[in-house]
Amino acid sequence: MNFKEALQDLATTGFQPNPDRVFLRVPNAQSYLMQGLRYFCGEKAVWRREYNDIAEWLTDNKGKGLLCKGACGLGKTLICAKILPILIRQHCNKIVSVYDANHLAEEIQQALYSHLLVIDDVGIESEAVVFGSRHDYFSEIVDAAEKKGKLLIITTNLTIPALEQRYGLRTLDRLHALTRAITFEGNSLRK
Repeated sequence: MNFKEALQDLATTGFQPNPDRVFLRVPNAQSYLMQGLRYFCGEKAVWRREYNDIAEWLTDNKGKGLLCKGACGLGKTLICAKILPILIRQHCNKIVSVYDANHLAEEIQQALYSHLLVIDDVGIESEAVVFGSRHDYFSEIVDAAEKKGKLLIITTNLTIPALEQRYGLRTLDRLHALTRAITFEGNSLRK
């Protein structure tokens, strides 16, 4: 059997066992991240240790998304939902759709259609009930990301055990495969 020919034939039906991943390469990422911090924070801009990991990811994401987790006020939303979409647009010519997890139910169709997406504050969304059926839209997006090669950039205040308890091992396992996890630690920068 020739798998290559069989896959080419099945591709005409929409079958895609190996989805195309999104690869990002932003040269001088650390410098651009600092520029973004200065733009949004002014002279109060602080470079945190975790931002080195973000810059490394942005330099070459290796086809993986990003899972930024940790306590409140450490810059996860600022970096992921404000600065990264701008840098990815400017340097990779790709549009990133940004969603607040709290409004995911209202924007689920757009989110499932998006190929590069930020979901900010995962864990605060409520479970949706549509015509008596319960829906976990975040898990649906993670499933779609695995099947269609979507790039996910996620922020959460939940720990890994809390993510597993909330979404289950199946979704957490997929998140591990699809993203690079970065833990933010320390005291809140909000004053």
